[in-house]
Amino acid sequence: MIAYVEGKLSAEERYRVETHLSSCPFCSEAVDGLAEIKDPEHFSLALQHIHHDLNKQFRFKHSLFFKSYRVQIYLVLIIIVVLAILLFTFYLVHFTLLKHALSQLQI
Repeated sequence: MIAYVEGKLSAEERYRVETHLSSCPFCSEAVDGLAEIKDPEHFSLALQHIHHDLNKQFRFKHSLFFKSYRVQIYLVLIIIVVLAILLFTFYLVHFTLLKHALSQLQI
């Protein structure tokens, strides 16, 4: 689109772009916006700033995902340990009561 606005396209490429612009309001508005930019260097700097911000947001969200993933792993491990302790306690109590009941039957 920038090449179209700057007039750097061949006649065939220009025709294709104009055909598309006639049927696509989104791209047509984008070209209108690009045409209003007076200083291409300013546009380039603004575009770099936008890319930088997007990358920073992606890295932030990406790091939050892994931090939450790490927390989830720790929670799962804690739950497994607690369940193992409860299961061990249940069997300990169950076998103690069973042993006690068997000793009562032998008397």
